[in-house]
Amino acid sequence: MSKNLLKKEYSEVSYVSGPLLFLQNAPDLSYNAIVNIKDAQGRMRGGQVIEVSKEYTVLQVFEETSGIDLSATTVSL
Repeated sequence: MSKNLLKKEYSEVSYVSGPLLFLQNAPDLSYNAIVNIKDAQGRMRGGQVIEVSKEYTVLQVFEETSGIDLSATTVSL
């Protein structure tokens, strides 16, 4: 997670399953929060937090999830 004055960015994407993206170490994201998902090519997708736990934060991606590289994808508010 990196932080600047205006936004938080999370980069620990652990896996993708269909329209769901699983983040680790993001328990401070709020349920129903709208997020931006940026892939390795710079393509932006929208998403929404649908579950928050100590282990994972689950996001529903509003667009296609194919081509998402786990190591290079970031999520921000």
